[in-house]
Amino acid sequence: MGDKLEKFINQHQGAFDAEAPSEGLWDRIEQDLPEDQKNSWWSYWKVAAMLFLVSTIVLMVDRIDQPDQQLSVATTLSVEFVEAEQFYSQLIAERKEQIGAYDIQGDLHREFLDDINELHDLYLELKSTFEIKSGDQKLVDAMISNLQLRMRVLDRQIEILERINDYHDEEAASI
Repeated sequence: MGDKLEKFINQHQGAFDAEAPSEGLWDRIEQDLPEDQKNSWWSYWKVAAMLFLVSTIVLMVDRIDQPDQQLSVATTLSVEFVEAEQFYSQLIAERKEQIGAYDIQGDLHREFLDDINELHDLYLELKSTFEIKSGDQKLVDAMISNLQLRMRVLDRQIEILERINDYHDEEAASI
């Protein structure tokens, strides 16, 4: 029986494809449906559930992507900061060597070291806070400002030492 039906369908396939339902067919079917199925809230709930599901998925994907963005920002800040830290640390070390070359009398040397050590301790506190809250631009700016301030303090100390040396040279020349 199945073979005869299949053979008939294959032989008359063009006739099946050529026919289309009449224009008002769906309107008549809808009129025959009971009233509660025509304006069913069920279809609205389906649409609402789909919208909720899609928005939930979008929000979850967005939250998953955010740590990656924060990580890339933190990584960029870290790379830039490490370069700045190396630059200023090298300059600070050079200035300290310059100061070490001067013949400094007791209290002045201790005062110079106290100033720089105090700034260095503040810098270490900022750095430990930065490691906890990585990616915070304000902390990066504060650490770079600290390094720059140490540079200015060391430059000022070198100026003071040069003035002292000039004074001693003038004093020695006048004798």
